[in-house]
Amino acid sequence: MKVKLEEIEQGMAVTIEGDLTIYHVAELKEKLLETLNTYPGIELDLDGVTGCDAAGLQILCAAGKTVRKGNRKFKIDRLSAIVQKTMASAGLDGF
Repeated sequence: MKVKLEEIEQGMAVTIEGDLTIYHVAELKEKLLETLNTYPGIELDLDGVTGCDAAGLQILCAAGKTVRKGNRKFKIDRLSAIVQKTMASAGLDGF
Protein backbone atom coordinates (compact mmCIF):
# COMPACT_ATOMS: atom_id res chain seq x y z
CA MET A 1 0.00 0.00 0.00
CA LYS A 2 1.22 3.47 -0.88
CA VAL A 3 -0.07 6.57 0.93
CA LYS A 4 0.52 10.05 -0.46
CA LEU A 5 -0.15 13.12 1.70
CA GLU A 6 -0.67 16.57 0.23
CA GLU A 7 -1.67 19.75 2.06
CA ILE A 8 -4.78 21.43 0.66
CA GLU A 9 -6.81 24.43 1.76
CA GLN A 10 -9.32 22.26 3.67
CA GLY A 11 -6.63 20.23 5.46
CA MET A 12 -4.88 17.19 4.06
CA ALA A 13 -5.52 15.16 0.93
CA VAL A 14 -4.67 11.48 1.40
CA THR A 15 -4.29 9.31 -1.69
CA ILE A 16 -4.21 5.56 -1.10
CA GLU A 17 -3.01 3.09 -3.72
CA GLY A 18 -2.75 -0.68 -3.51
CA ASP A 19 -4.40 -2.98 -0.98
CA LEU A 20 -6.52 -1.57 1.83
CA THR A 21 -6.61 -4.82 3.77
CA ILE A 22 -5.92 -6.22 7.21
CA TYR A 23 -2.25 -6.52 6.29
CA HIS A 24 -1.91 -2.75 5.80
CA VAL A 25 -4.45 -0.98 8.00
CA ALA A 26 -2.12 -0.60 11.00
CA GLU A 27 0.24 1.47 8.87
CA LEU A 28 -2.65 3.53 7.51
CA LYS A 29 -4.12 4.03 10.99
CA GLU A 30 -0.92 5.69 12.20
CA LYS A 31 -0.79 8.04 9.22
CA LEU A 32 -4.47 8.93 9.52
CA LEU A 33 -4.25 9.60 13.26
CA GLU A 34 -1.27 11.87 12.78
CA THR A 35 -3.11 13.71 10.01
CA LEU A 36 -6.35 13.95 12.00
CA ASN A 37 -4.50 15.41 14.99
CA THR A 38 -2.76 18.04 12.86
CA TYR A 39 -5.20 19.22 10.18
CA PRO A 40 -8.78 20.57 10.30
CA GLY A 41 -10.01 18.15 7.64
CA ILE A 42 -9.12 15.15 5.57
CA GLU A 43 -10.00 14.24 2.00
CA LEU A 44 -9.43 10.65 0.89
CA ASP A 45 -8.81 9.55 -2.69
CA LEU A 46 -9.36 5.79 -2.91
CA ASP A 47 -9.39 5.50 -6.70
CA GLY A 48 -6.08 3.61 -6.68
CA VAL A 49 -7.15 0.98 -4.14
CA THR A 50 -6.83 -2.46 -5.74
CA GLY A 51 -7.90 -4.63 -2.80
CA CYS A 52 -10.23 -3.97 0.13
CA ASP A 53 -11.59 -6.05 2.97
CA ALA A 54 -13.61 -5.50 6.16
CA ALA A 55 -10.54 -4.20 8.01
CA GLY A 56 -10.08 -1.57 5.30
CA LEU A 57 -13.69 -0.48 5.63
CA GLN A 58 -13.36 -0.41 9.41
CA ILE A 59 -10.43 2.03 9.30
CA LEU A 60 -12.37 4.31 6.93
CA CYS A 61 -15.43 4.30 9.19
CA ALA A 62 -13.29 4.90 12.29
CA ALA A 63 -11.54 7.84 10.62
CA GLY A 64 -14.87 9.35 9.65
CA LYS A 65 -16.23 8.95 13.17
CA THR A 66 -13.10 10.48 14.71
CA VAL A 67 -13.25 13.49 12.41
CA ARG A 68 -16.93 14.13 13.05
CA LYS A 69 -16.42 13.99 16.84
CA GLY A 70 -13.89 16.79 16.54
CA ASN A 71 -16.12 18.86 14.22
CA ARG A 72 -13.64 18.44 11.41
CA LYS A 73 -14.29 17.77 7.75
CA PHE A 74 -14.08 14.29 6.25
CA LYS A 75 -14.57 13.55 2.60
CA ILE A 76 -14.03 10.45 0.52
CA ASP A 77 -13.40 11.92 -2.89
CA ARG A 78 -13.08 8.96 -5.23
CA LEU A 79 -13.67 5.24 -4.81
CA SER A 80 -12.20 2.42 -6.86
CA ALA A 81 -14.56 -0.28 -8.11
CA ILE A 82 -13.25 -2.75 -5.51
CA VAL A 83 -13.93 -0.33 -2.64
CA GLN A 84 -17.44 0.28 -3.97
CA LYS A 85 -18.04 -3.46 -4.24
CA THR A 86 -16.73 -4.14 -0.73
CA MET A 87 -18.84 -1.31 0.70
CA ALA A 88 -21.95 -2.61 -1.06
CA SER A 89 -21.29 -6.14 0.25
CA ALA A 90 -21.10 -4.73 3.78
CA GLY A 91 -24.25 -2.63 3.34
CA LEU A 92 -22.24 0.61 3.39
CA ASP A 93 -22.86 1.73 -0.17
CA GLY A 94 -24.59 4.87 1.14
CA PHE A 95 -21.62 5.82 3.33
